[in-house]
Amino acid sequence: MNSVKLFGAIMAVMICVEAYAVNDKLIDALIITESSGRVNAIGDKGKAFGQLQIWEVVIKDVNALYKTNYSHADMFNADNSKDVCKKYLAYYGKQYKKETGKEPDNQVYARIWNGGPRGYLKKSTKNYWKKVVKYL
Repeated sequence: MNSVKLFGAIMAVMICVEAYAVNDKLIDALIITESSGRVNAIGDKGKAFGQLQIWEVVIKDVNALYKTNYSHADMFNADNSKDVCKKYLAYYGKQYKKETGKEPDNQVYARIWNGGPRGYLKKSTKNYWKKVVKYL
């Protein structure tokens, strides 16, 4: 394997490891909050799929950032939806750290999940966090 391919492989592994730094207990609390654990849930007028109520825009983000090939229908699979959630939160948690100089905590991650990449700044995500924290 040449050095360019090796470097690419190492970077891919580092990105995957980073994606799994998000706390599994938080993911479980998000699942309960979003769908009461129903893998086949459809919400937000048909726009949110699966146990984590994932919108297509999130999938497009993750696919672009991680070179994955998820479809919206793939979110009805529990493992796929957790993977997408972890990758999304890991990436935007890293952006949070770049912007604030602070490590993201469960509240930051939950508010990003609910309100998008800068959801931790939105007043509207504070009530979502109050729901999530009950399940941690």
